[in-house]
Amino acid sequence: VTAGLINDRYMKMDLETMRELTSNPALLDRNLDGYTEQLNRNSTGIKMGANLSLRSASQTAKGFDREIRFGAFYSTREPIVSYNNTEGDVYNSIIFCNMVNEISVDGAFILSKRSARFKRFRMYAGLGMSVGSTYNNKSVVLTSSY
Repeated sequence: VTAGLINDRYMKMDLETMRELTSNPALLDRNLDGYTEQLNRNSTGIKMGANLSLRSASQTAKGFDREIRFGAFYSTREPIVSYNNTEGDVYNSIIFCNMVNEISVDGAFILSKRSARFKRFRMYAGLGMSVGSTYNNKSVVLTSSY
């Protein structure tokens, strides 16, 4: 069982990208006169899942151990773009957020061999594949003034 953080770095994350991600672009229509854009291309979230490893009882002719791994994972993250207006006595903020839910499965065939010189270390090589899809994504607009 695994749990941890996931971090995506988007090549481009701005209001136009948010419009492309939402099914309701009109939700993002706001008067942004006097606001400054703050872009955050990193999106951090959580990732949870499980792995199953099946190892062969016998080695190959060259002394490699064989292993097959399967895994299934769920992750969620929230890329955001924010606009701030600090003119005058009131601080105004508008945050555009895309809440992403993703599920993925993966599998791999791995060969490994213990180092002859350093017994605690093991070298790994193999082939694998991961397939995933997003679902139930939501676009949210948060506004605040203080």
